[in-house]
Amino acid sequence: MSSVLALVLLACATTVETFPEDYATALCARTQECDRGAFEDDYATGMDACVADKNEAIAEVAANCDWVELKAKACLEELHNETCGELEDGASSCADAYSCDAGDIIDILLR
Repeated sequence: MSSVLALVLLACATTVETFPEDYATALCARTQECDRGAFEDDYATGMDACVADKNEAIAEVAANCDWVELKAKACLEELHNETCGELEDGASSCADAYSCDAGDIIDILLR
């Protein structure tokens, strides 16, 4: 299955339980694609290290916030649909995937 099809399916099928892993996987795949040098510098051991790192960050948000299903799905779709140039500053819709007063979610998610 192509990575494009896999990301589309993730957006459709994501749930409150699977979103952290889905988000981490999608973000890491796009980071590897769009900024390979930085990805390899940060995650020399590969994709699993990136996913674990991002999963840990989003778990912090998930533990303190309410999941917003439509916004979370939009986040995954944006990660899939945007060009690398458009994603340079991150997927802006991902900041709305959770509703909370825990500060700026995008900063936590993109650590």
